[in-house]
Amino acid sequence: MALVIRSMGQRRAALAAEMAVLLPFLGFTFCVTLDYARIYHQRQTLQTCAESAALYAAGACSPPAYAPPDAGLVGTVGATLQSLLGFQGAASSTASSTSEREEQGRQAAVADGASLNPPLRPEQVAFRYDGNCAIVTVTYSFSFLTPMAGSAQELSVTVSLPMLPQ
Repeated sequence: MALVIRSMGQRRAALAAEMAVLLPFLGFTFCVTLDYARIYHQRQTLQTCAESAALYAAGACSPPAYAPPDAGLVGTVGATLQSLLGFQGAASSTASSTSEREEQGRQAAVADGASLNPPLRPEQVAFRYDGNCAIVTVTYSFSFLTPMAGSAQELSVTVSLPMLPQ
């Protein structure tokens, strides 16, 4: 009987030692995995921001100019059908100047980047034009949880779209 109790005590000590060795490694692995998931999420969000801004900068998109009428569902459906069929001269809200398209692109990128922590700011969205392509670069500062991976890192996403003819 004493032999059984003694071996159980030794096994508990071995389990405690194994846990003391493995726990820091498991904690570090968890933090690295969490950092990877955060980077992946922020990279996907920045890609969406850059694509939205590039669509506006290339002239392929325009901000919504439609405001539903106050006449309820029937009035809304009627106004929508009239504008689709061309009975009312629907005003085009397409921006003609490059600066207007860039501002609309910045607003779209900032709206898409609102879920980031801290949110995306307009000065983090840059535009340049190369021939007939609108090139948008979104830069965002990212801080890691694990100090071995680095204290701060900048994620930069660049999207290039061909401009529509004017």
